[in-house]
Amino acid sequence: METTVIIGAGASGLICGHELADHHANVIILEQSNKSGRKILASGNGRCNLSNTNLDMRFYNTNDKRIEKIIHDFDAKTYFDQIGVLTRQVGTLLYPRSNQSLTIKNALMNNFDQVALIEECQALKIIKKQKGYLVKSTKGNYECDNVVIATGSPASCLSGENNYDLVKDLDLKMIKLYPSLVQVKTKPAYMQLKGVRVKCKASLYLDNKLIESQSGEVLFTDQGLSGICIMQLSRLLPGNCNNAVISLDLLEDLDDEEDQEILKDIEGIGTEATRANILETLKNKQYLLTEKNKLTVSQQGITLCKAVELEPLLASAEMTAKWEKALKQIGQKQRTQDNFLEQIKKFITKIINDLPNKMNDSPILNSQIEEQITTQKEIETESEISNCPICKTGKILDKGKFYGCSNYNADEPCKFSLPKKWSEKTLSKTIVKELIEKGETKIIKGFKSKKTGKKFDAKLKLSDGKLSFNFDKGE
Repeated sequence: METTVIIGAGASGLICGHELADHHANVIILEQSNKSGRKILASGNGRCNLSNTNLDMRFYNTNDKRIEKIIHDFDAKTYFDQIGVLTRQVGTLLYPRSNQSLTIKNALMNNFDQVALIEECQALKIIKKQKGYLVKSTKGNYECDNVVIATGSPASCLSGENNYDLVKDLDLKMIKLYPSLVQVKTKPAYMQLKGVRVKCKASLYLDNKLIESQSGEVLFTDQGLSGICIMQLSRLLPGNCNNAVISLDLLEDLDDEEDQEILKDIEGIGTEATRANILETLKNKQYLLTEKNKLTVSQQGITLCKAVELEPLLASAEMTAKWEKALKQIGQKQRTQDNFLEQIKKFITKIINDLPNKMNDSPILNSQIEEQITTQKEIETESEISNCPICKTGKILDKGKFYGCSNYNADEPCKFSLPKKWSEKTLSKTIVKELIEKGETKIIKGFKSKKTGKKFDAKLKLSDGKLSFNFDKGE
C-alpha cells in the first residue's frame, strides 16, 4: 500500500486526504500551524464560500488540458452532497446550507481515523530518492511514495512561511505569483469605519475608465476595503495601482432621482437634537460598547443587525427617502399627520406579524444568536466573583456599572447588588469577593466623607444585603 505525505492541512490538503483515506491509502498530513483548516473557518466571513458554480478555463492562467479536464469533470455541489454537506447557492457562489464553515471542516475530516494528522509540524525539505521521497520536518523525517504540496500561497497571516522553498530542489517549473482575490489598501483609509459592513455596488476605474462593477458586501478595514466584491475587483488591478479608483454606490437600490435628492439633504441618524439620544440608547441597551474611547458593536448589536436584515424595508434607503418625503409633505400641508401615522402603524403591524417566522427560519440569525449566547456565557464566567449571599443560587457578576446577581431576570428575581463606588472609593472585584465571602473586609484606605470632604479609613461590612462601615481598627 502506497504512502502519501500531504504538506498543508488547508482546504485542498484536507480534501486530498479525505479522498485518499476513502481509497484506504496510508496518509500523513503535516500542518505547520496549531490548527488545521484555518482558512476554511475564515472563508466567507465564517460561512465558507466553498466554490463557484461558474468554473471556466478563462479564469485560470493556463491552457493545460489536464486542468481543463479537472474543471469540466468536477461538480462541487455533487461532491459535497456525497460527503454529507447540503449546500445552497447565492448567485454563482456555493455555501453550506448551515452557513457555518465548521460544517465543511468536520465533513472533510470525518473519515480521518486512519490518517496521521500532525500539527505544528513544518516541512523543511523534500528529497527525491531513487524510489519515492524523503520529507524532512521539524518533527522528524517521513519516507513516502508520493508528496502533495498543498500549502497554498502566502495570502494572509493565516498562511505559513517559505511555502515555495520546498520545490526549489525538485526541478519543477514555477509561475511567478501575483496578488489576486485579496483585500485592497486604499488612500485614504477610513480607520473610524474599521469593521463596518455595507451592501453596495463597488466599481473599479482605471484612468477614469470603468473596468468592472460588483455588487455585494464591502468591509471597511484599517488599511482599506475587503469583502467578496472587493476581492473580485482586486484580480483586475494592475501592478501599479496609482491610476486606480474604487467607487462605492451605497444607494444602489435607489433608482428614483427625486429620492436620491431627498437623501442628499439628510445629515445622519435622526436630527441634531435626537442623534445623541439614539447613540446613548444603543449604548444603554448594550448594542454598542465603548472600548478605549472607540464605539464597537456588541454580539447583541450584531444579532439586532442580522434581524433587521430579514426585513429589507427596515434598512431600505428607498423607504427612508419616502418617509422623509412624507414629512416634507406634512410640513407643506400637502399631507396629514394622521394619514402618515396610519401607514406607519400598518407597516409595523406587518413586521410584527411576519418577522418571528423569518427569524425562526433564518440559519444566519440562529447561528448568530448561538454565538451571542456563547459569548455572553464566556463573559459571565470571566466576570463571576462569588456566590450570591441572598438567593444562594446565583452568581455575583460585574455588570459594568455595578455588581449584581445573575438571577436578576429569573422567574424569581434576585435584586441584590453592590455599587462600584462607595464614598468616592472604587470597590474592586477583590474587595467585593472578600466582602461577600467573609461578610467584612480588611481596613480600606481612601474613603471620602460626603459631609466634610475629608478622607478616612474603615472596614466595609455586609449584613442582610446592606453595606455599612465598621470603624473597628482590629484586623
